[in-house]
Amino acid sequence: MLYTLLANPTLIIALLTWLITELIKQIVGRTEGRKWFDPGGMPSGHAAVMAAAAMTIGLTDGFQSALFALSVVLWGIIISDAHRVRWSVGEQAVRLNELAKRTKLKPLPVVRGHRPSELAVGSLLGVALALTFYFCFYA
Repeated sequence: MLYTLLANPTLIIALLTWLITELIKQIVGRTEGRKWFDPGGMPSGHAAVMAAAAMTIGLTDGFQSALFALSVVLWGIIISDAHRVRWSVGEQAVRLNELAKRTKLKPLPVVRGHRPSELAVGSLLGVALALTFYFCFYA
């Protein structure tokens, strides 16, 4: 079972991409007091992992496969969610915290979604890492 998981290039490349993206976020966000695995920030880990997974699926199963098509659709959904939905939730938390100041309620954590530039860089990073790892270790 464990060997099967370790032999799966999509899983391994996606996990390595996630770790590298988090390391880059630590370096880029060092001055912001960023903690490991905090949501948001440059580059988008959501976009990077899905881009890496989709690219690896395309390389292993073919870019015309149904699995590749599904992974691209999921990539789009995750990017949309990371930008639109999570950004809106962060804005709502800001406004609710303004109300909470008047009522002595505990403030909510404000978690922002990703900016389009963070999603674009994350996607490009994911594709680049997938190509690099795939051709270095699996091709």
